[in-house]
Amino acid sequence: MSHFIAGFLMSLGLGMGLGVGSIMGIRNGTNNSPIHTLVTLMGCNIIDVTMMVLYYIGASVIFTYEVVQIGLYVVGTILLTRIAYNNIKNAHKTLELGGGEKQSLWKSVLDGVGAALLPSSAIWWVSTVGTVLVNRTDHLPSFVLACVGILSGFMFCNFVYFTIVALIDKFSSNKIIYYLNILSGCILMYIASTFVKQLVEILAK
Repeated sequence: MSHFIAGFLMSLGLGMGLGVGSIMGIRNGTNNSPIHTLVTLMGCNIIDVTMMVLYYIGASVIFTYEVVQIGLYVVGTILLTRIAYNNIKNAHKTLELGGGEKQSLWKSVLDGVGAALLPSSAIWWVSTVGTVLVNRTDHLPSFVLACVGILSGFMFCNFVYFTIVALIDKFSSNKIIYYLNILSGCILMYIASTFVKQLVEILAK
């Protein structure tokens, strides 16, 4: 049981922080419907499970190679800049009758998968969540319990964000959603700029 609790507390503490995945989930939920927040974050959980499998077989070490990190940072910078630009550019559509274009649930799942594959997310996963698993890979029952705890913590955070977005959707006006889109765009642009900084530091070595 201690393995489950260790995983749960780790993911609970990490999941409540405002990261790219949660920002993406909030954005999708406010622009479409609260369920989009949930499925976006579940898209992130698909990568969590994938990372657990990679960690168990020892393949997660690929994220420590500089050539892989460079590729992730380049793709991540382009992706986040594009999303941030579209957030700010199309924010005014939330003020229109009907709130502008809606996207499919499948697209929201892919947004979550994409957010979890960003360099900061992948490297962060190995260096934080991976610490809970590192001493348990040689004992499958302990490893599985820790993984279930980690996923349970992240799922709990998913429902917290879902509840918050549902309350925003119920009680907020389109103008609040407009400003949330602008804010999320600015935050994502800032994160993209940190990717550029990290990329420059790697290339300068």
